[in-house]
Amino acid sequence: MSGAGDRLRALRAVWSRPWSTTRVVSLAIFFSSLYFYLPVISLFWRARGLSLAEISILQSVFIGIGLVFDLPTGALADLLGRRWALTAGLAFQIVSEFIFLFAHQFWAFVLAQVLGGMGAALCSGSVIALIYESLPEHDRRSLMQRAMGAIGAAMQLGSMIAYVIGGLLVANLRMAQMVTAIQLTILCLVIAFGFSLFVTEPKRTESQAARGSQLLLLIRSGLGLLRHNRDLRRIVLAYLLTNAFPWYLQVLYQFYLLGAGVSGAWLGPALAIGSVLALVGQRYAFLLEKYLGVRHAVLLATALPGVLYLLMAASTHSAISLVLFCLQWGAISVKEPLFAGYLNAHIPSEQRATVLSLVNTLKSVYIGAMGLPVGRIAEISFPIVFVSMGVLVLAGALLLQIDEQHTEGDAE
Repeated sequence: MSGAGDRLRALRAVWSRPWSTTRVVSLAIFFSSLYFYLPVISLFWRARGLSLAEISILQSVFIGIGLVFDLPTGALADLLGRRWALTAGLAFQIVSEFIFLFAHQFWAFVLAQVLGGMGAALCSGSVIALIYESLPEHDRRSLMQRAMGAIGAAMQLGSMIAYVIGGLLVANLRMAQMVTAIQLTILCLVIAFGFSLFVTEPKRTESQAARGSQLLLLIRSGLGLLRHNRDLRRIVLAYLLTNAFPWYLQVLYQFYLLGAGVSGAWLGPALAIGSVLALVGQRYAFLLEKYLGVRHAVLLATALPGVLYLLMAASTHSAISLVLFCLQWGAISVKEPLFAGYLNAHIPSEQRATVLSLVNTLKSVYIGAMGLPVGRIAEISFPIVFVSMGVLVLAGALLLQIDEQHTEGDAE
């Protein structure tokens, strides 16, 4: 009896223990990643009467909204609170999905994309800033890599589950099942919104007067930090120029696999397998630095997607092409936890969401600028487009290598 009582008291102690910011945010991220309808989003748009040109415009609208709002929403998060920004961002996404569900006209889908883009912008820098500020100051860089690994794993797990369940749910490609998939997505976003209400805003070290600074001053100071901090600037450039274009790969992979003779039944499972690899890669990315050191860990994480693109360009065998895609989808996100720690080590607390949103804005500019050439080259040849992307990624990884001297920040 006493043994059972001890176990019961221990269980109660665990459940009564306050949850960490990382755990609560991870749950919010997990549920907000359950987009069950993504495997058939283009087919849904076509069934609602949109042309391929209009579908392409909708994708551009989402990226464009990120460009416009990422930086100002990051600055607002620094002024008004990061938890508030996360909750508001999820609310925008819920409204966006409701409009998406009932829309039949192009302008309505544009409105949904605008609201969804604003929601993503509000969340982008706030999540990272919330996590970093909640960690103990001792060895924050290493702890941040572990925390972002957990966040990334939650996101990849959510995506993996959504790909599998969503693929099964909409297998017959009927509108009724597509609508059900969207409704389930909205339900999960509501659950994520609920979890965001339980996130604790970490105490800020700066004064209330500092937080009340002008919005323009915050943006200007963020730009100044990038201009004057050489190590931070190199880390940002390395992060941007080693981007492996997952947005475009998610669109191109279907044609690549089908062209290599892979059965269409593998399109959903291939994304799910890649998401499992990405989950494991992000969760344990910190071990790369532990065993290889900063320089070799970053080089491996950034160069591997470039090498895989070159191998994908050379492959014509169905099984090999399938394996290469799964490895690529898993490898692309491994660098994220590493760079999260390196970037935040150089950013002062009062500027964190602003600068992180600025980095996201620069990334969106780079990805958006590459969209037209990637699309044009893909129309000519998939091997050529994969070679082009592989060369760009490898060049960035080799020319902008990061080592210990670049990662020792002094931000408080």
